[in-house]
Amino acid sequence: MTRQQLKQARESLGLNIGEMAELIKTPRGTYVKWENGERRVPGFLDVLLPFLILVDLPLYALKEGLSIKGAKQFIEEVKP
Repeated sequence: MTRQQLKQARESLGLNIGEMAELIKTPRGTYVKWENGERRVPGFLDVLLPFLILVDLPLYALKEGLSIKGAKQFIEEVKP
């Protein structure tokens, strides 16, 4: 996953940087470095992010009152 795909995923889900970092259980500063290209986006996100979207995001969104707009589109884009 590229930094651009990571950012696109976050934006399509309607999450801010802090919410996305919390969703994937990563420090905000680390996530920012991934999105800014200062650190390589780890390969595990290719698998983890679609899984979290399918399983955890609806529950997370419900709990936090967030939109999950674009989740289906993102899942289709990241399928292997």
